Amino acid sequence: MTRAKNEPRRCAATCRKTGERCRAPALPGDGMCFWHSSNPATRAKRDSARQAGGRALRIKPIEGVTLQTAKDIYRVLGVAAGDGLGLRPGALRARILGSLAATAARVLAADPDLERRLAELEARFEGQEKRS
Repeated sequence: MTRAKNEPRRCAATCRKTGERCRAPALPGDGMCFWHSSNPATRAKRDSARQAGGRALRIKPIEGVTLQTAKDIYRVLGVAAGDGLGLRPGALRARILGSLAATAARVLAADPDLERRLAELEARFEGQEKRS
């Protein structure tokens, strides 16, 4: 099987498990791809990329949240819901959002007075906006 002139050369490495050849394009001047190259400069770039990827995946704490009040809990649920909405539509996303909604309902049920107090605050705020 021959390759077209504009088609890049493939990496010469093979998979240990399947024995199939790597499908990634070979780097110019090297018979291997970015991930299989033994060139010291490429290795340094690869190691740097792996470290950066690991740092990007670290969980970032939500500043100032203690989970002591309903407001704190709603803030965390809001952040989690935002993350969940960023997922592709599917079963996982539906389970996550359903679980968050159920948790929010339990928090509301634990403080039945919360809805009434919120309605009073909204009414008071609307009254202040009309006066200004």
